[in-house]
Amino acid sequence: MSLSLAVITIALFLSPIGQSAINSWLKNKFINDFEVELSTGSLFVNPVGTTSFTDLLIRDHRNDTLVFVDHFTFESYHLGALISNKFHLGKVKFGSLFLNVVRYKNEDQSNLDIFIEKIEPDDARINQLSATTIKFNQSNVQFTDMNKSDSPKHLFSNINAKLVDLNFHFDDFSTQIEEMSFFADHQDIQVLDLKAFFSFNSEFAKFQNLKLITPNSQFITDLSMRYPKEGFRNFYDDVSIDAVVQDSFMGLEDFQLLVPNVFASETINLDQLNFSGSPSDYSIDSIRLNYKKSNFFGSFNFNSRSSSKLTIQELSINPKDIQTLFPTLEESSVDILNRFEKANISGTLASQSDNHKLNLSLDSSLGPLQFNFDFFRKGGHM
Repeated sequence: MSLSLAVITIALFLSPIGQSAINSWLKNKFINDFEVELSTGSLFVNPVGTTSFTDLLIRDHRNDTLVFVDHFTFESYHLGALISNKFHLGKVKFGSLFLNVVRYKNEDQSNLDIFIEKIEPDDARINQLSATTIKFNQSNVQFTDMNKSDSPKHLFSNINAKLVDLNFHFDDFSTQIEEMSFFADHQDIQVLDLKAFFSFNSEFAKFQNLKLITPNSQFITDLSMRYPKEGFRNFYDDVSIDAVVQDSFMGLEDFQLLVPNVFASETINLDQLNFSGSPSDYSIDSIRLNYKKSNFFGSFNFNSRSSSKLTIQELSINPKDIQTLFPTLEESSVDILNRFEKANISGTLASQSDNHKLNLSLDSSLGPLQFNFDFFRKGGHM
């Protein structure tokens, strides 16, 4: 009797009437309970297998696209948990997902922030979200801030990723990023692979054992960010970042936008770097860089409103290395470098408002030299 009832129930689920009823219930669950504008092209629910959506569209509060997914699947035998507002989606796949994050003019929050508040209000209708694995194929994420006239759109395209053991309980989120690749269109940088354990809550976000690989560089780091619980208005001032980079290397081709005159095919080893502070006020300590027979050890402090200071504890320069890195150097500059042969330099380069100071000690085959310069800006000219 129970077997017959189970067969009849499954058959009812798979029938057009059953599929239509489930489709309506799921839409009402989101539209009525969460006030979310949602539409789908097609929906198929298999109670003992996989549920699939096509052309899933979620609109934001301005009736613009927030999320569009060409194809979305998850294991539907976990659907019973919806009754208790617990989502375990099992194995999930997103095909051609597009996430469009926009902060509209004269609004403090992005459309994604507003959407999250809708589906996770104070009474926390969704208590827990989890998944065994989540895969993204050929996906795109775009960020736009309409409050800044000179702010370009930031597009991350061709995202392919696999997340493992995803858990989201109230404000706490965590997952293992097992693999991820994408292209940062706005910076013209390709990421071949990214691995990390990622977690965040209302006050911090962490990337532990982060390994990022581009066609020319590799970075290994632990990175954490802290931000106000009530949210931040200015990322550059309100977010505090701590990062420790070790055993990494930088292919200069990835930084040609910043330093266009550097020979792009060269690679610099980044043995160590400690970053602490906000994007507008930070310090970088224990910087250790090596390139062939040249090396640098020092620190850098920066405050966007007042001053910056580069401290050189040890800088050993081989003239041939400089010629390789900067092949466009004038011949007179090359001659000067060759006269010094290998030089060891220490000192500081400081800048504060209109006052700039250079204090360097140089030890070379020409003997010890001391440089002390003060630069003052007057009438907009040096």
